[in-house]
Amino acid sequence: IEERRNCKDINKFVVDWIKNNHPDEVILSARWSAYDWRALRKTLEFLNGEGIKNIVIFGPAPIWNGILSDILLNNSLINGDDIPDRESRYLIVDDEVEKGIKDISLRYHSKYVSVKDVLCDSSGCMTHLNTASGPVPMAWDEAHLSSPASDYLISKSRIFELTSDAGTIHDSRATK
Repeated sequence: IEERRNCKDINKFVVDWIKNNHPDEVILSARWSAYDWRALRKTLEFLNGEGIKNIVIFGPAPIWNGILSDILLNNSLINGDDIPDRESRYLIVDDEVEKGIKDISLRYHSKYVSVKDVLCDSSGCMTHLNTASGPVPMAWDEAHLSSPASDYLISKSRIFELTSDAGTIHDSRATK
């Protein structure tokens, strides 16, 4: 990404590391809508060429039309509303990216995790997790998951229980 000055250096470091260390598994995640997500094909061709058999791709996370904590705080203070468990009014919907990433993932025999299937339902996407210290927003900005939300996603996605068969993984409601 041209506007991100460290991207080329980071990508080169990762490519070199993969070539030198030959990992068994690679997990990919990105804010796909901020990139030319169609270029994922090149990444998967490289990984397949390096002999990596187990590739897991996380689809797009929910994208909010503002910083999630600000949205929740404004609703709470200005409107006097409780923090909703789920919200849909402030989401940016881009189903094309989800479908495109999933299609590319499956075409290249990678496992696909639908982040939205884990974090969202028909009433909206999760806004926070209740922790011992109180509610923690799911995202620390418009799209990047907070650490507790990332832990939740990993636990619900079951990526470490998977076999080497390619396929789509959803949430804990999905059958194996």
